[in-house]
Amino acid sequence: MSAQSNSGSQAGGTEIQSLGGNLEQLGKAAQYDTSKNNITEFPKIVGLIISYFAQLLGVIYLGLVVYAGSLWMMAHGNDDQVVKAKTIIRNATIGMILFVGAYAIVYFVLAALSSGGFNSNLQGF
Repeated sequence: MSAQSNSGSQAGGTEIQSLGGNLEQLGKAAQYDTSKNNITEFPKIVGLIISYFAQLLGVIYLGLVVYAGSLWMMAHGNDDQVVKAKTIIRNATIGMILFVGAYAIVYFVLAALSSGGFNSNLQGF
């Protein structure tokens, strides 16, 4: 192992290659499938994370709207609670619109920058 680290420290490029080789050997020793190309898996992972975040945000939005609606229904003429409920609904809706807009912008920019233009199949999105 010291021979690899000595040869890796002699030149910058070989140090990176030996590090990658060591990581591959470590993965094989841990019985992981190292035949997969991690670069093609990365967009799928990012897409799944964004998808799960969008689902979580949808659940939070629904919870806020239900809470604000119940607060409004149980206000019994109390103007402060009605204003609070309207504020919660408005802020939750603005947040959801901002997220959907940001998602759309990122999707179209990535589609335009990827090979094939807008007809490409984005993995994970």
